[in-house]
Amino acid sequence: MLPLDEALRMSKSASSHLGHVLCRWMSIAEHLEMRKLDYLEVLTPFMSVDNDTGFVARFKRQVMPVHVAAYYLLPETRSKSIPENFDCQLQGFFRQCTSSEADFETLCYEFESFRAQVSPFEYGRRCWTLSKSPKLFWHSAMGHTELLGKLGNRLFSTQCNSVASERAFSIQNLIHTKSRNRLKSETTNKLAYVYTNSRILDRFQGMFKLPDSIKTKSIHKLTSEDEVELENILLGIDLDDENIEMDYDENDTENEDEDVDGDEVEDEDD
Repeated sequence: MLPLDEALRMSKSASSHLGHVLCRWMSIAEHLEMRKLDYLEVLTPFMSVDNDTGFVARFKRQVMPVHVAAYYLLPETRSKSIPENFDCQLQGFFRQCTSSEADFETLCYEFESFRAQVSPFEYGRRCWTLSKSPKLFWHSAMGHTELLGKLGNRLFSTQCNSVASERAFSIQNLIHTKSRNRLKSETTNKLAYVYTNSRILDRFQGMFKLPDSIKTKSIHKLTSEDEVELENILLGIDLDDENIEMDYDENDTENEDEDVDGDEVEDEDD
């Protein structure tokens, strides 16, 4: 049952998206089919199409047309064949996302162009360099598509699980206990905010060496120069490198000015 456990844990991951749903259910179905010979009496009725409480019924309840569309909008699945039942769900989903026949035809045309990697999805487009991240891929594709880019960006920007809210409730339960049940909601929210962000800041402990001029000041009392210096430290920008680049730029400008003055003198001599 290891593949089932892995699929369950991956579905609760913060990096999970709608494109993973169909893929995980298909991997579970494949695993159960392989183990059917070992557990023939149990898995045969469970995998039966006529079983209203079996795997097929659960698959139909959990996998919706939006999950099918998200799966086939993944850059890595564009060359995979689409079964007839999934193709019907895709067509129905595209019709739900459009308000006219012209928009539906445009969406279908852009989808087929994406799968064939032809205009407006030519291989040289910048979006293909971002194919490892579906959200970035479709965000980039919005600039040269009419409908499909917006649809893809919306699908992969959608939260597909409740991990963030469950984590927030867990933190709230740690803070608002029975012995501290008189905490006001505003105070609880502030404590939860401090608890969450302090854990994030702990990850950066020791990664940056802040000067004493910044360490000893409150964040509200930082000058504009301190804010710039702090930003450079957090971004990993070396001030000496910046100064060297500025010197190079100034030298290049001076050399260009000297070349221009020299050309003008030669023209006057002629």
